[in-house]
Amino acid sequence: MVGALVVGACFKAASTCGADCAGCCDATGACQPGNASQACGVRGGACNSCGDGLACANGVCAQPGGGAGGGTGSKDADTLHELATAQCEVYVRCGWAHSVATCLSTFFPAPDEVLLVALKGGRAILAPTQVNACLDWYRGPSASCNWADYPPSCLNYVAGQVPTGGACYWSGECTAGNQCVGSAVACPGQCLPIPPPKGLPDGTPSTWAPDCQSGFVFNGLCAGPGSRLDPCIPNQPEGAERNCVDGLHCGPGGVCVDPVPWGGACRSLYDCGTWTQCIAGICQPLLRMGEPCSRSTPNCQIDLVCQAGQCRVRLPAGAACLNELVCADYTACPAETCGPGTYCNIDAATDAGVCTVFGTLGAPCGQGGCAAGFSCDDTAHCQPQKQPGHRCVGAGPDECVPHFGCRNGVCVRAECTDPTP
Repeated sequence: MVGALVVGACFKAASTCGADCAGCCDATGACQPGNASQACGVRGGACNSCGDGLACANGVCAQPGGGAGGGTGSKDADTLHELATAQCEVYVRCGWAHSVATCLSTFFPAPDEVLLVALKGGRAILAPTQVNACLDWYRGPSASCNWADYPPSCLNYVAGQVPTGGACYWSGECTAGNQCVGSAVACPGQCLPIPPPKGLPDGTPSTWAPDCQSGFVFNGLCAGPGSRLDPCIPNQPEGAERNCVDGLHCGPGGVCVDPVPWGGACRSLYDCGTWTQCIAGICQPLLRMGEPCSRSTPNCQIDLVCQAGQCRVRLPAGAACLNELVCADYTACPAETCGPGTYCNIDAATDAGVCTVFGTLGAPCGQGGCAAGFSCDDTAHCQPQKQPGHRCVGAGPDECVPHFGCRNGVCVRAECTDPTP
């Protein structure tokens, strides 16, 4: 589980020197090279002044030694893999997943590329105290099968290092209290203070939930989702009046309580715990490997799929798979039945399918496209995705690394293409 990373709203650049400038535009509208710590930027964006301890690298403020080719990417990737492994261990212990191996291959096949780029450039770090506290929780006696008990350390272990005014690609790179603000003509963006929340605070009289910061009302007051033993209204549809925080439900007594355990009576799946099902009025665990399942309601553990009436692992490369056009429902379609990194390659003549590995460097794109980290070029062959700030030609939506797109010949944060007034 990666810490929450919120991309900020966009802004319009004050400079007008434009995209013809390969560097950045200063306050007077003059084009600067964009490689100085006091005037750092790319492709006609506003020049940024790097903060203490940062240097300009490829038009972005970063820690010296970071940027392309620098940093400690391998160590960070190992840490993220350790966190993912510990999380999957909890999933297995709680009965949500079949095994750590299938959990990892299904949900954590590789670390988030955008996060790794930020870590490598020194614009963000994995906070050691938070990481260690999270690992201790995952592997200790207090690890819970209830989302409401997850500690902040497992949600916020990414610490931004770019100070106010520094260049950024996404908000996780900014120091606390800031967000990344950018636009189509000024990307990378700039770390600026997060504005105060809009709407009425909790405790303010209101009968209209959209007027409240929390989006909920309770007994005529703005009130966010309830914690344990907070009052609530039972038997309400999801989203009506006031809900409880994730991991809790509104009990018959009108207070937020822990979910009903396996074997307990339930009215709906909201009464039961995380990844637990309510069947015939009883909370039941997800179905395990080999147990019978229905294609219409598979209910298998989260790293299994319902195949031929049984919960099974996804098919390996080379195994026969179903043609998506003849699937009765999504549970048997190729994207579900073939394992991570593979797709169902259909023979046009026979309509038979085989789970096939996605293409890598130089391979034809094929029916399924390219593997993670690669994109299909204009010759229909797989090439490595381009990194933020690198030149691109607009060959396809995946030409740049995830969350980035080709704009004005440069890979920039995709959110920068939709400025917010």
